[in-house]
Amino acid sequence: LITPAERMKYQSIYKAQRPTDFGIQAEAAKNLFLKSKLPNDQLAQIWNLADIRRCGYLNESEFIIAMHYIAKLMDKSMTELPAVLPQSVYLSALGQQSVSSPSSRRASSITSTTSNVEQLVPLQDKARYESYFNKLDRQGRGIIQRSDAFELFKRSKLPDTELVHIWNMVDRDGKQTLNSTQFAAAMHLIHSKLSGQSIMSPTISPPVMTASPQMISQEDNQELAEETNKVNLLQNQIETTKKATRDLQAQKSRIEQSLSALKEKNTDLRHQQEELQSKNESETMQLQQLKETLSNESHTWERVKAEFESAEKNLESLKKQKGEVQNELKQGQNENERLRRSVHNIQMETLRFTKQLDELQEKHKRKQERAAAKKAALEKAETER
Repeated sequence: LITPAERMKYQSIYKAQRPTDFGIQAEAAKNLFLKSKLPNDQLAQIWNLADIRRCGYLNESEFIIAMHYIAKLMDKSMTELPAVLPQSVYLSALGQQSVSSPSSRRASSITSTTSNVEQLVPLQDKARYESYFNKLDRQGRGIIQRSDAFELFKRSKLPDTELVHIWNMVDRDGKQTLNSTQFAAAMHLIHSKLSGQSIMSPTISPPVMTASPQMISQEDNQELAEETNKVNLLQNQIETTKKATRDLQAQKSRIEQSLSALKEKNTDLRHQQEELQSKNESETMQLQQLKETLSNESHTWERVKAEFESAEKNLESLKKQKGEVQNELKQGQNENERLRRSVHNIQMETLRFTKQLDELQEKHKRKQERAAAKKAALEKAETER
């Protein structure tokens, strides 16, 4: 068993790994477990024992179970791992004490209980469970693995402790497999638990007699057990019939609701069809009117097209004429500019010659004045002589 001190130590290690809401992921757990230096096949076996939910994560209790077996193998206090997880280890990992039976006869009653359960499964339920079993037994070997069975069992929403307990009751040899009879017994126990019965109650297994052998003989005890089994079988058949009746009533109610919904949908679809038919007729009339309008407008369109083409030709002719006039205008403007520049040059040359002429005349005038002055001075000089 896992002691409270060990459980607290493993809890602290678990919390140190910062688990998610689902637990510690398989890869993270693998990296931690490899530090133990244990062989990979032993670690794989430990994982199979601890991974009760078969979901790829280890929650706190599953992690504690794994650490428990790793520690036991490392300190050599355990040399071989169990083939199936003992219920006592699982309960101690949860912090619960395993329930011990009050007597050796009570402790050995699990095997007989399972046998009785197998006998008490109603025939109609056996057929139903057989179909479930065949779906899980894909290879037709007559047995299914624990992981495949638990995948179906978990849909019952029963606690893992209950499912492990039921598994241990039907897998008496710890083979980690179930045949069709054991599977039917497990399914019967699960449904009994879901219906509120105790899987160790007298409705499932024959009562443990506490009277002394002197009061009840072995034959009487066996006869009482057989009668109890018959009564239990009838009770189970009644419960099964009631459940089947409730299922049929629920199925009938669902079918009636579906039929009512289909009728409403049918009525709604008819209304939609009528609306679409009316809309289709209206659209057809509008389309015919548009076709007639298009036919009437086609002649007008041809005339407008001809007018457009004529106007386009006129426009091109005007553009050409405009270009020619613009070229002539530009040439005239260029000639005018040339003539203006020529006039300006002539005017500038005239002004230059006029200025030169004025200068020459002024110079000639000054020469005449100087000559006249010289002549007058000469005449004066001759007179004075």
